[in-house]
Amino acid sequence: MTAGGGGIRSRPLVRVSGSGSRAVREGRGWIYRDEVVEAEPGARPGEVVRIRSQRGGELGCGFYNPRSRLAVRLLDRDPLARIDAGWFRRRLEEAWLYRRRWLPDADACRLVFAEADGIPGLIVDRYGAVVVVGFLAAGLEPFREAILDQLEAMLEPVAVVERDEAGIRRHEGLEPRSGLLRGRLPEELWIREGALRFQVDVLGGQKTGWFLDQRENRLRVAGLAPGRTVLDMFTHTGGFALQAAAGGAERVEAWDSSGPALELARRNAERNGLAERVRFLEGDAFAALREKVQAGARYGMVILDPPAFARRAADLDGAYRGYKEINLQAMRLLEPGGLLVTCSCSQPVRAEMFEQMLVDAAADAGLAFRLLERRGASPDHPVRLGHPASDYLKCFILQRA
Repeated sequence: MTAGGGGIRSRPLVRVSGSGSRAVREGRGWIYRDEVVEAEPGARPGEVVRIRSQRGGELGCGFYNPRSRLAVRLLDRDPLARIDAGWFRRRLEEAWLYRRRWLPDADACRLVFAEADGIPGLIVDRYGAVVVVGFLAAGLEPFREAILDQLEAMLEPVAVVERDEAGIRRHEGLEPRSGLLRGRLPEELWIREGALRFQVDVLGGQKTGWFLDQRENRLRVAGLAPGRTVLDMFTHTGGFALQAAAGGAERVEAWDSSGPALELARRNAERNGLAERVRFLEGDAFAALREKVQAGARYGMVILDPPAFARRAADLDGAYRGYKEINLQAMRLLEPGGLLVTCSCSQPVRAEMFEQMLVDAAADAGLAFRLLERRGASPDHPVRLGHPASDYLKCFILQRA
């Protein structure tokens, strides 16, 4: 049997527990290993399998990988769907159409968000004329060239770069792989966000070079910044800091622990004529926040956009303590009426838990806050109803009363 279509009716069968079946019917795009009740002998890692509930109901077809905690990734509700180059072409075209409708003016966006776009394990980001891809599921390997061919036909990029998350690929039984796949990269790659330009390092930067998911939240900060003194922690290459400065902040102080990221942030500031209005500092955010509180510093806005503190449910206790610590110190730094813009990209940390952490931090600080907004990711990171992993980004805006 081939993954694409020959022998579709002889696809190996995977039976799923009641809880797993319910989750799939409700929209979850994968089945955990402990939800697999039975897999027919011969089902190989990366193969397309038929998915059936214990009671015999057909659930669809998906990539099977017993090596991964995500044992089955749902591809199609039709258990006999032909998974071939044409199937991927249709899904890619649908994803591109969605972005053109909702983000018609964006020259940088996430074009494919894996399960949220119905293409499990595939990440595609577009930065102007450069495309960055991530193949994070073993089942995608036979379709690599077909996917790349379709992306070139749709987008006509000057370069295609692969940036695979090493941890996820290893869990799938795959070797990490990154680098230039096709074309030639420009010497410098700049993108536009609102009125500003930012340089992107698609080969060495975090994620695929830029945090596309925070676009709308950065632009919201620009609208809230006029006249405020701003502290931006975990600034990376200056996205929030420069939007605040461009929006009219009185002054901006931005911290990060990465020297190379800060060099790129300074370059971004110079390109946008904001170098005199933003001060970039290198150091540990936890220590810097505590020192500022001890020194009696005050700000009109504090922005917290840390890296993920939790990758798995087992990390939740430590993540809670980490989030509470930085938010507690940030709250103490706010002047009356000041704004806290606080984020979490940790998928296991649900919005309810994050909000309770803020309640606890405010209580420990002895301060009262208004919850102004609950926000999430930009529209190019759609949330698939019933698939919690797609609803990972939390952004809360609070005001000190």
